Formats: sequence, structure tokens, C-alpha cells
Amino acid sequence: MPPNRKERIAKGLCPNCGEVNDRAPKYLCSNCLGRENERKRIWAKERIKAGYCPYCARPIDTKGPYCSVCKAKRIERNRLWRVYRRQAKTEER
Repeated sequence: MPPNRKERIAKGLCPNCGEVNDRAPKYLCSNCLGRENERKRIWAKERIKAGYCPYCARPIDTKGPYCSVCKAKRIERNRLWRVYRRQAKTEER
């Protein structure tokens, strides 16, 4: 029986392919991460084409790929991130 995901992670291996994880302590190795990201991109594009938000599967009711709820969350998160980056930049000086 092959080792389970937790055992692979504990040994420093990628839980998907079982190879040595070159990105440790990150979760997936570089190869599996690339495949996973591509799979997620395709999945999100299909959801958008069907008229649904790629994050929550609500119908899209605004301009762009997100529903109004997720769009508002993204706008707020981006605003907070800009403030954080601005503060970090001033602290460096």
C-alpha cells in the first residue's frame, strides 16, 4: 500500500508525486504546482464561460469575471494590501 499524503509530507516529499519536494516547506513540488495551477486556470475559465463566479459559483451580476460579493472582497483586500505595502515602504527608509 502506498504511503499516504501526511507520511509523504513528513518525509519532505511531494504529496502528489512522491518525489523530493524542491520547494520545502511549501506543499507541492515545482512540477506538481505547475500542473495544479494549469488545472485550476482551466477550471476557472470554464466556470466564467458558464456565467458563474470562479470563487463562489454565484451567477455573475457585475462587469468582469466575479460576482458582486467576491468583487467587493477583492477590492477591499487590494486596498488593505496597498496600505500595507505603503507602510512597509516608509519603514524601510
